[in-house]
Amino acid sequence: GDNIKFRPLVGYEYFDNELDQLRQVMYHEFGHHVHQMKYVTKDTLDYGTKYIPKVEKQITQITGRIFPTNYAKKNGVEYFAENFSLYSMGKTDLVDPKFIKLIEELQ
Repeated sequence: GDNIKFRPLVGYEYFDNELDQLRQVMYHEFGHHVHQMKYVTKDTLDYGTKYIPKVEKQITQITGRIFPTNYAKKNGVEYFAENFSLYSMGKTDLVDPKFIKLIEELQ
């Protein structure tokens, strides 16, 4: 029930120690890789040009998103990466429940 304007800009601000902050950033960046590469095969057409990742299409179908950070509001890519990083760090109470459903389907 927290007001989103009081949420931090980025996910690492939820962590007190530098190692967890670094882990969060690494999971965030890995989340970009998952978003871009999940379902890509050697036969994927137009990769690197017109290809839109299937995960991105799934993200655009999520309505009424809950944003764990203000940065997650930037676009669907950052929404995915911020939620992915917090989910991976065990902060599921901060993660959009609709994202949890998506990431569990992706696994």
